[in-house]
Amino acid sequence: MFERTVERAVERGVLRGKVTAIIDSSPVAGAGAVADTYELVRGFIAKLARAAGGLDPDLARRVEPLCGGKPDIDWDDPEARRDHLQELVAVGRALLAAVEGNGDPAVTEPAALLAAVVAQDVEQGPEDPDDPRPRIRRGVAPDRIVSHSDPEMRHGRKSPSRRFDGHKMHVLTDEGSEMVLVCCLINSLTEGEWAGTVWPCGILLGRWRSPRRTNGSWSGG
Repeated sequence: MFERTVERAVERGVLRGKVTAIIDSSPVAGAGAVADTYELVRGFIAKLARAAGGLDPDLARRVEPLCGGKPDIDWDDPEARRDHLQELVAVGRALLAAVEGNGDPAVTEPAALLAAVVAQDVEQGPEDPDDPRPRIRRGVAPDRIVSHSDPEMRHGRKSPSRRFDGHKMHVLTDEGSEMVLVCCLINSLTEGEWAGTVWPCGILLGRWRSPRRTNGSWSGG
């Protein structure tokens, strides 16, 4: 209905020639709980294990304790946390190897998310040559997944000093007619990234030309 309305506006000449587009972006809080690295990896291990089913008995025994609640370790002890992270990464990678080649989307989606979380949040390297265990990555990876219950959520900012977790809604309006041309709910992107996401949304029915940030031309009508 929305795309048909814009199409009719082009056909009737409401949108023709130069269009000055006004884009308004608003934060939308996500519905999922924001999780730390340990919970993210455990959550996606559980999702992938349920989707895959029929795991090797040895792997199933390693996976099963990680699919419940928060493990009973001394979370104030850095060494205990490091050991738990090592277990999570090892089991996660073993699970990914076990489902490799499975083309079922119900399996490939949680597998991709698990692999992404391990890659974005965990690092191994020469920080301590005597301790090869994985560790939490310093800093925040771009486009970081923050929730296993709502994997589309991202960190975002309302302003340089105010952060939120969720999505951003972008509304593109024609200045002359005040007609809404595009409405997109997407992952929270930085201010410099959203334009490249909104403009493709606005290529409705192949009629949008010259995808510049504020001006373009419409054909038809």
